[in-house]
Amino acid sequence: MKTNDEYVWINYTKEYSGQLKQIEQEDDQTFFITEFEENSGEIIFKDPLHVNWKELYAAVYDLKPESVFECGFGGCYHLKNISKILPDAKISGTDLLQTQMDFGVEFSKIPDSIKDNMCVMDFSQTSLKHDVGQHEFVYSQAVVMHLNTEKGKQFLKNMGKISSKYVFLMEGYKNHENFFDMVKECLPDFEFSVVHKHVSNCLEEDPNGPNFSCGILMTRKS
Repeated sequence: MKTNDEYVWINYTKEYSGQLKQIEQEDDQTFFITEFEENSGEIIFKDPLHVNWKELYAAVYDLKPESVFECGFGGCYHLKNISKILPDAKISGTDLLQTQMDFGVEFSKIPDSIKDNMCVMDFSQTSLKHDVGQHEFVYSQAVVMHLNTEKGKQFLKNMGKISSKYVFLMEGYKNHENFFDMVKECLPDFEFSVVHKHVSNCLEEDPNGPNFSCGILMTRKS
């Protein structure tokens, strides 16, 4: 069991914003989708996006949910990109800190149509501060992996509570012991599957490979 979070969250925005600026300056990646096309039912990205993000966006494109909710929106670029892929969907999200929201809204130039659906709260609490309703596609990207075990479990349970159809996780699965079992335990009303259009199949992992991220799609049982 992991007893501590991996970050001191009160100081996180300064560190996180620095990480994004470093990625912009040093990595051959972009944060935002400017162009994509469809080919035989698949979304083809024209921008040099991180493979983890492509996995998330491909799932959104394939499933075409009417509402999307991000748990831990950080820099808000996923909200911005998903709104480009699904312009008619309701896009919402939450994050722990007001400083994160302020930074993300500015960093990604979030319009009021999305900002009005965003809120600040601790999503790892048993009782949530805001009633955010139900959403067809609820996801996190690199959030649960950084939480201690108890917080991570409650975070997952809350994702299930607000999801009417899907929970999508793009997380580092080695940050928690027996992460797959943890996900199944916290989301018993969902079917477990692994997606790997852009990332490696983490159920068939190369033990010498560098990829520790996994795309997990949980689908609510009928």
